[in-house]
Amino acid sequence: MKRGIVNGKNKKGSNRLIINLRFVIILFSFWIFYFGTATAQLKSIEPYFGYSTALNKRLDVTKAIAYNGGARIKFQIYNDASLRLHFGYKLFSIDQTNAIEQWKWKFWDERYSKTIQSNLNAFKELSVEIGTIQKMDVIPVLLDFTYDYNVSDNFTLVPSIGGGVYFYTRRLYITESWTKSFDDINYDFSYSYRNFTPDKSGNPILLFGGMQMNYKLFEYFHLQCEVNYSHIFSTADSFGYKEFPFNDELTFNFGINIIY
Repeated sequence: MKRGIVNGKNKKGSNRLIINLRFVIILFSFWIFYFGTATAQLKSIEPYFGYSTALNKRLDVTKAIAYNGGARIKFQIYNDASLRLHFGYKLFSIDQTNAIEQWKWKFWDERYSKTIQSNLNAFKELSVEIGTIQKMDVIPVLLDFTYDYNVSDNFTLVPSIGGGVYFYTRRLYITESWTKSFDDINYDFSYSYRNFTPDKSGNPILLFGGMQMNYKLFEYFHLQCEVNYSHIFSTADSFGYKEFPFNDELTFNFGINIIY
C-alpha cells in the first residue's frame, strides 16, 4: 500500500514537471519573439514548398518521407541578423514493419482479427489480403535566428539555428481485400474496405539548423533554396515522443522572398 502511494506521488510530480516545462517553453518562445520583434521591422515574407526524409528512424519504421509547404515571417532585429517565425504543414507517408502489431489497437488484436480467422476457417472459398496505409500530419511551429551573408550583389547565404514544436497526428488504415471464389462457374467476387484505427498524436520538441541560398531576381523578389537538419528531443513518455517515428530529419525547401 505504501509503495502505491509513493508511486502515485511520483507520477503526480512527473505530470506537474511536464506541465511546467511546457509552460516555460511557451513563455520563453513568446518572450523571445516579443522582445526580438518589438523594435524590429518586417523584412520579408517567405512562402515555400519542400521535401523531407527521416534519417534516424524508430519503432521499426523503414521509411518516412513528406511533402511540405508553409511560410516564414522574417523580422530584422540588428543589421543582418533576423528572427523568423515559421508556419506550415507536412504530410508524411510511413512504412513500418508489423505496423498493425506496433499500433496496439485493442479492438483489432482481441476481437476483429479473430473474427477474420474464424470466417476463413468456416468458408474455404474466402481469401483475404491484409495491408496498411500510414500517414502522419505535422504542423510545425518554429522560431529561428538568421544572419544574411552577402556573397555578391545578387547572391546571399543565410545560416540559421532555431527550435520549436511539431504538432503531429499519425493515422493508420488497415485495408482488407476479400475474394470469394465460385469454382462451379469459374468466377471470383472481390471487395475491399478500410478500417480506421484510433489516431496517435503529440507535440515533441525539436532543434534545427540549416543554410539558405538566396538569389535576387528583382529588387523586392528573391528566389531561395535551403537545406535544414532537425533533431527531435527524446522526452520518454511526454510530449508524444513515445509514438513519434523518427529522431532526425533532413528537409529541402524551395521558395521566394517577398522583400518589404
